Amino acid sequence: MQTQQKELLDVTGTCQFLGIKKNHLRALVFHKKIPVTRIGRILKFDKEKLINWLASNTQEVEPK
Repeated sequence: MQTQQKELLDVTGTCQFLGIKKNHLRALVFHKKIPVTRIGRILKFDKEKLINWLASNTQEVEPK
């Protein structure tokens, strides 16, 4: 039986992955808009959950 290891990102890695600033990420966490795992005061983000979150929260913009 194999155990699948999840890829957990820290705040810096998540900001790089999403292309946002730390303040914006912290606001998303505060308002519970993004999936996060807390280990004490440390924030960790499951990369697979972030990909699913992006897919479900993406809106297409129509050109003017």
